[in-house]
Amino acid sequence: MRQLQKNGTLAGAVVIGCLALAVSRAGGRAATGHADGSLRLWSPGTAEPLAEWAGHEGPVTAVAFSPDGRAVLSGGGARMLRVWDTTGRSLASWAAHPAPLRGLAGTPDGSRAVSGALDGSLKAWDLLAVLAPPAEPPPAVIPAKAGTQTLAAVSGAVATPP
Repeated sequence: MRQLQKNGTLAGAVVIGCLALAVSRAGGRAATGHADGSLRLWSPGTAEPLAEWAGHEGPVTAVAFSPDGRAVLSGGGARMLRVWDTTGRSLASWAAHPAPLRGLAGTPDGSRAVSGALDGSLKAWDLLAVLAPPAEPPPAVIPAKAGTQTLAAVSGAVATPP
């Protein structure tokens, strides 16, 4: 892609083998799907992709972003639906349809993706488990010094020493 202008237009962009395009509302980035099974992530004003990864055995004919821009969804000729983080790490994949995928979109609340295939079928996919916010880290354990009293807290309850 020669240039992805800051106003969001793709004027002058030339991407060989590009079959699908999505633009993130959350971060102003673009994702492209290619005939060779690769995906590329672009940023406004850059001539080179931020990231490029392979993950499909056939052409990538559908791409979409999660509403918050944290994930890229892709599908294509190999009939697989995949979910990636924006570094190219695979988060999930499903055997989606008996026919090649041609359309893909996320719901505004980010809870589901909807895919469409050449056979006319539509399917909805639950994304909540895949895109759930990271769990809170476990509480730190601080070792007690010998001869001191220790307080312990478990699930919000506090135990006091006798």
